[in-house]
Amino acid sequence: MKRTIDELMDELDVRPGMPDWEFAVRGYAMDMLKEYMKWKNLDQWDEASLLGEITEETLLNGAKDWEQYSRNGNSLIYERDIRRRLGGNRSGDLLSFQAGALKEAAQLIIAEAGKPEPEDTGYDEFDSPEELNKHLKYWSNSCGELHYHGRYDLTSDSQMPKELQRAYKELWTEGNGCLEYLAEYDGKYYIALITEFDKDFACYAGISKDGLYELVKMDAIGLSGLSLFKDTVLILGKETGCDECHEVLFLVPAMEKKSTHDAIECVICDCFSNGVIGLTATPKRPPGYIWEGV
Repeated sequence: MKRTIDELMDELDVRPGMPDWEFAVRGYAMDMLKEYMKWKNLDQWDEASLLGEITEETLLNGAKDWEQYSRNGNSLIYERDIRRRLGGNRSGDLLSFQAGALKEAAQLIIAEAGKPEPEDTGYDEFDSPEELNKHLKYWSNSCGELHYHGRYDLTSDSQMPKELQRAYKELWTEGNGCLEYLAEYDGKYYIALITEFDKDFACYAGISKDGLYELVKMDAIGLSGLSLFKDTVLILGKETGCDECHEVLFLVPAMEKKSTHDAIECVICDCFSNGVIGLTATPKRPPGYIWEGV
C-alpha cells in the first residue's frame, strides 16, 4: 500500500508523555510540513511520494539559516506563543531557542519523508480495527441505511458524493451473497463487498482461528489476481470485524458497471461458500460473463 501524507503526518505528530523539547520539535515539524504541502498544492490523502525530495534548503524557503527563518516571521512570532510551544520557563533569546527547534524539526521531516515506501503486495492488510478505520470510512450499513462515517444519519442520498449516489442507485443490493456497504477508502469511493469469518467458522472447519485466516488470505489473493478483479482493491483484516472476526473486503469502484459488480460478487460467494475448501480451484464463471483465468 502506498504511504499517504496523512501517514507521514501521523509519524511526525506529537505523542502524549513526550518531553517538552520533543513536543515542540514535532509541533514545528507539523507546521513546516503543512506549509510545504500548500506550496506543492497537496492534501493529506495524496501519496507521500508526491512530496518529492525534501531538503533543508526547500524547507528554509529562502532564508539562509534557521536563525533567519525564525527571526523573519516564518514561524511563531509572539513571545507567549513561543513559550507555550517550547514549554518550561525559558529565559534569554526565545527566537534563537526556536531556531534550534526548527532545525531539528526540519531534520525530522527529511528523515521521515526519506524512508522507503513499504513493499507493494497487491493488497492491504490490517490487524487492528483502529488502523483500518484510519483509511476506511462507511457511508451506509449493510441494510442500506445511510450515514456519514457513522457520526450521523443522512436524510437523503443527495447528501453523499455523486459517485456514491450512483453506486447506491445502480449497484448496491442487500442479501445477494456478500455484506455490501457504501464506502470511502483513502478518499476514493467504492461498494465494499465483505465476507466475515468468526471463531465458530474456524471450529466448524476444524482449524484454528489463525489457520483460518491464512487459508482465507490465500483464497482472497488468488481471486484478486483474476482479470475480473483488476480494478478492485483487496483488504484483509485479521480480527478487525465485529467480535474480532476476520474480514475479506473487495472494494469495487463506485462507477463500475453493474454487470461487473454482480459478477465479482458471484465469484466471491462461490469461492467462500464451500468453507474455504480447494484453495487452487478456479471459481465458477458467472452466467453470461466471460473473464480470463489467473
